Amino acid sequence: MKYRLTDDLSLTTDTDRNLDIVEASNALALIAGLKHDPVASMGPANVFVSADGSRTWIRKHPTDDSAPDFSAYETMPELRPFDNLAFGQSLVRSLGLVVSPLIFKNGDLIGQWYVELNTGYGANDMAKTGLKVGTYEPVSEVSDVLNHAICFAALRIAGIGRKAYVLKPAVEGEKPTLQFMSDTTYQWMLENTDMGKDVIPVPELDEYAFTGISAEDAVAKIESILSVEKAQDQADEPEQTELATGTANAEESPKVDDGGPSNVI
Repeated sequence: MKYRLTDDLSLTTDTDRNLDIVEASNALALIAGLKHDPVASMGPANVFVSADGSRTWIRKHPTDDSAPDFSAYETMPELRPFDNLAFGQSLVRSLGLVVSPLIFKNGDLIGQWYVELNTGYGANDMAKTGLKVGTYEPVSEVSDVLNHAICFAALRIAGIGRKAYVLKPAVEGEKPTLQFMSDTTYQWMLENTDMGKDVIPVPELDEYAFTGISAEDAVAKIESILSVEKAQDQADEPEQTELATGTANAEESPKVDDGGPSNVI
């Protein structure tokens, strides 16, 4: 799956943990509040600017067999998020992550780190506290390397690994909503609720899980999806022997409810 990070950057992944380390590093820089400078990034590295104007760079994949020349960036530090504990600590503080050591498991010494987003009591027990999607979705990561667990958790919180779904309104006349959720949460919803028929995958919008998408940009795609669903529902209905009379009121175009949780960074 390919996620948009900016107009110039993207991240491609097969699973939450199977991703390109360079693209993931760019995403982590954005999560930390750095801004990508596309003009300064024309060379072999991507340059990011912090709020105070300081600059850092992340090396790109080499385009050929020759060794890249990074001399143009010698006045600024190189950023390696997965290896930088100071960077990891900044993510813990800014995202409100909870870090716990896992020393023993079943009596065996394992020495791992557990990192989670604490969204409230019982957040991981949706059977008791209800379905949570978007920014309220529980996130946890375990790794032998502390900074790796932190970085993977940050990527998941930002939307990497989630897909787009349209939620039909529970009450007729209300607006449908656009939400992003992980495969795990979606599968739990299908197995434990009766919402399946009211939740429609919108793969055309999956790429916006990291950046979010405005209602104006999403409404045409959502309207198209819902119109297809409506046509299928009508095709499944038994034929009527009588024709209704009168003029039907034009239906209002569905809109995205932007009042709910979203994962715009």
